[in-house]
Amino acid sequence: MPPRRQPGGGGQRRRRPPRAGGRGRGRPGPRGVSAERARVLPVGDAALTVELGRTLEPALNVRVRALDEAVRARPFPGLLESVPAYASLLVVYDPARISFAGARAALDDMLDLRAAAPRPGSRHIVPVRYGGRDGPDLPEVARTCGLSERDVIKRHAAAEYTALFVGFLPGFAYLGTVAFELQTARRAAPRPRVPAGSVALAGRLTGVYPFASPGGWNLIGRTERVLFDPFADAPALIQAGDRVRFLASDLAVDADMPRTQPFPASVPRIEVVDGGLLTTVQDGGRRGHRRLGVPWCGFLDPEAARAANRAVGNAEDAALLEGTGMGPTLRFLTTTRFALAGADLGAILERADLGPWPVPLGRAVVARTGNVLTMRERRAGLRAYVAFAGGITVPDVLGSRATDLVAGFGGYDGRALAAGDHLSLGRAAAGAEVPDLTLASPSSPLWWCVSWPGRRTTCSRTRRAHGSRARPTRWIPCPIASAAASPVPPSRIARRARS
Repeated sequence: MPPRRQPGGGGQRRRRPPRAGGRGRGRPGPRGVSAERARVLPVGDAALTVELGRTLEPALNVRVRALDEAVRARPFPGLLESVPAYASLLVVYDPARISFAGARAALDDMLDLRAAAPRPGSRHIVPVRYGGRDGPDLPEVARTCGLSERDVIKRHAAAEYTALFVGFLPGFAYLGTVAFELQTARRAAPRPRVPAGSVALAGRLTGVYPFASPGGWNLIGRTERVLFDPFADAPALIQAGDRVRFLASDLAVDADMPRTQPFPASVPRIEVVDGGLLTTVQDGGRRGHRRLGVPWCGFLDPEAARAANRAVGNAEDAALLEGTGMGPTLRFLTTTRFALAGADLGAILERADLGPWPVPLGRAVVARTGNVLTMRERRAGLRAYVAFAGGITVPDVLGSRATDLVAGFGGYDGRALAAGDHLSLGRAAAGAEVPDLTLASPSSPLWWCVSWPGRRTTCSRTRRAHGSRARPTRWIPCPIASAAASPVPPSRIARRARS
């Protein structure tokens, strides 16, 4: 999905967008899509995209949704999920079961068929408190459009919008299309944090932020409706194809609504003394929900995480701790078998009988009651994994225990661990497999050389030049937590280190 279409994007000059319609406008209603006209492109080695067009047109989006329903109704072997967008359909498959050529052939058969009309969507009415602190950009939108604030509210609430697709955040529906007189470009400087429930405008689209997040759209109001509930049978209130109307309301809007449910108390086995830099509960990932805007999450280093789980006899995708940069400090409240893998963070097990003991990577270690596990320094790698026999027991949310920090669900109350937290464990298996130490230890660092058109860059590790101007250059990361929240252009996300 091009960045210019994401709510978090920015850096554009505020201007009136072109009039809707014109070149490329499709005829209304679903129709067959010729395999010769559709572009089928690979997306990595486990997905492809079927591109039906390049414009934001309601009729084109209808065809995308019709194709999506056809794929879901006739799944081919190896299909994992399909994710509709504006004018394209992402198809994710298992490369161990089907090749790109096989997946493309299966889709070609569907493209040649006459598409049936997609299902009629549900209708929703969303009450909105416009303006004031709930809609801080309403005055600027009114000035840009040459309208009064009252007229902006009236026209925004008068239209019925179609959910073109859901993405960016869990439950964030891209609603179109906005009346021409209300179309405004995104903010030049995105906000690092947009409150949950904010109703926003950008170009020909409008939408509601289900969760607090960075964003660059113009905020004109706020609603207290919960747009995404991971514990509901239908987590996303608004889905692709649904119709939405906004209703001006004077009801006060509460602060961020809770998004998690308390889980039953169980016997704590681990006490968190210090949460470290960023320590979360992760597992193999939350699969099959990207059509609702839910990312996979899960291990960032699957090989290391699975090596740690195997060392203590867990299933490979069992829930464990993922520490970043600086690991946690943990106190064991009962005898527990654990293992470390991934980054070498200088782990030490403080034992009253033997004193400090260095913990090897990839080996099952037994900690006694009162022992403390500390990670004192980063020696190699970035992400370390701590697996406990039996796995960490936290609620299963949408088929996974992985933490989604943006949406605030999964893992330990949807957040990183902090001092005072307590972890419970499941029942341990009888024995552990012999670990693969080649996957348990940190691998050699990865060196990336990013080349921009018309420029010559040099990889600092290999001194190999690329482009048109060669000069040895050393690069360090730019301290930006989220590119979506920063107005810095992509060319400055990495900056040259000072000698």
